[in-house]
Amino acid sequence: MGRLLWLVALLCCCFLPVGARAGTIVFCTMNQENSRLYKVSNAVLFEAFRRLGYEFRLLTYPAKRGPVEVNAGRVDGEAHRIHGFNDDNRYPNLVRVDESIQAIDQSVFARSKNIRVNGWESLGAYEIVYLAGIKVTEAGMDRAGIPANRRIPVYSIDRAFQLLVAGRGDITVVSASTGRATMEKLGIPSGAIHLLSPPVVVIELYSYMHKRHRQLAGALGEILREMKRIGVHKRLVDAVDG
Repeated sequence: MGRLLWLVALLCCCFLPVGARAGTIVFCTMNQENSRLYKVSNAVLFEAFRRLGYEFRLLTYPAKRGPVEVNAGRVDGEAHRIHGFNDDNRYPNLVRVDESIQAIDQSVFARSKNIRVNGWESLGAYEIVYLAGIKVTEAGMDRAGIPANRRIPVYSIDRAFQLLVAGRGDITVVSASTGRATMEKLGIPSGAIHLLSPPVVVIELYSYMHKRHRQLAGALGEILREMKRIGVHKRLVDAVDG
């Protein structure tokens, strides 16, 4: 607890990064406002930054644009990506917050309800419509040896589901909450596309920030750990619908 108080005090003095002095931190995400992924990260980060003395805003950007904007310093952070998202240092100005923001499933939505899901290897016979730039999906397909001619990249979740409905792919892999929200948004009846179980994988997600906010990212990690310890994080996650 002493270390947490020290970090908060440090951020409130003259060592604050220049970009943080305005008092508002802006993050981005690929997810829409009606998705559970968006709602959980928004609720948790809003409270975490409130405790650090900042206002918080979360914007929706295309999957590949978000990290580019953060890397360029035009946005302060990315709300949630996998732990190894930047292991190749493609975005050299990003620093990872060292405490996870939330855990999610990656589940299969399919035109047929008869597909049996047992890891990525079980999906090799199907044409997979996937969101380009999502490393956990791309890495899973790589490990399973799914050939390029069975991969259909798109740049929005809406487009993935539109292609499924049109019969131009067999499955897509997104979180269950995001998939359900997308189907509701597009008016897709539940009988047209099926959510299969179990999930392909369950993963922890982490926030990333521009390196000018390195000290603030450290303090955010401390605050998230404290919120989990005292039950605030669970309360916020459990309160989110969807």
